Amino acid sequence: MSETIAPAGVAQKPRRTLTRAVIRFAGDSGDGMQVTGEQFTTEAAWAGNDISTLPNFPAEIRAPAGTLFGVSSFQLQFGSQRVYTPGDQLDATGLSGTQKERLRQAIHRKNSPELGSLLKDYQVYPGLQRAILARQDPVAIAAGAFHNDVVAVSHHHHLFCHEQAFLDQANVLAQLQDKMSDQPLQILQVKAADIPLDVAISTYLFNSQIVTAGDGSTCMILPAECEDNVQVKQYVAERIVGSGFVQKALYVDVRQSMRNGGGPACLRLRVVLSSDQAARLENRVIINRETIEKLRQLIQAEYPVHMDVTFLRDAETVTHLNHVVGRVYRMLGIPVDF
Repeated sequence: MSETIAPAGVAQKPRRTLTRAVIRFAGDSGDGMQVTGEQFTTEAAWAGNDISTLPNFPAEIRAPAGTLFGVSSFQLQFGSQRVYTPGDQLDATGLSGTQKERLRQAIHRKNSPELGSLLKDYQVYPGLQRAILARQDPVAIAAGAFHNDVVAVSHHHHLFCHEQAFLDQANVLAQLQDKMSDQPLQILQVKAADIPLDVAISTYLFNSQIVTAGDGSTCMILPAECEDNVQVKQYVAERIVGSGFVQKALYVDVRQSMRNGGGPACLRLRVVLSSDQAARLENRVIINRETIEKLRQLIQAEYPVHMDVTFLRDAETVTHLNHVVGRVYRMLGIPVDF
């Protein structure tokens, strides 16, 4: 794995070849640090790196800018060799504007030339010139949309959003159209009169995913809650598929995932790989029917059906459970030391 060459206009530094690197993105809640980290992780995976991530969510949602309890960060370690942890020592840090200013103020208070030299490393890369800083509509936040993926979803040149997704939405969409003028953006706004915010949120309409099939057609994958709601199902048929925004709608039941702590947003967790990239993946990261059946048999044979406090006090039982977990790890090809 090699370090990225700095873009034109940025002081060149000696290149180093690393087997692993640790980077952390940090900023205020709402600055997009989680999205940035997830996108960086996807790009690193595309390059064939092994990865371990550590998302760190803020202690308070929508905390005042610049407060410690509003800091959101995403750390990952990636490399050409096997990676087991998100890393202990950082090789690079990416800060949002507010956090960078806090660092500048801290350096001023400490009067530290050494720390001051760090700021020279922060540059605005050309790709960020296409970035748009959009705020959520307070109406959507009040309705329970603490993250914008509850009221908007995009894919390539498709943007599907509620009309109350962004503050000053007309201006936000105009900026998007302008920055993507080379490849026009298809935008479908859902009117509150058609689907009220509370219905959109309760049915997870915007937690859907839009995908492109091998033949170039587009499909929207939606949670089953959308199919169960007559109003939303009709809108999907008439306005989403019927208008040609996408060619097909597919409903998927993810309630079991939700009961296990996941949610409809899990539909959007994906890494797109070419045939060559997929061939380089280790078998341990690919789930198939054979592995699922082995796991099912192990769980049915060894996992307890009921547990209570006295059950956990038994040292022999705890030892047995650790042994079972070790078998799961070994079955998946994950190194285990117990």
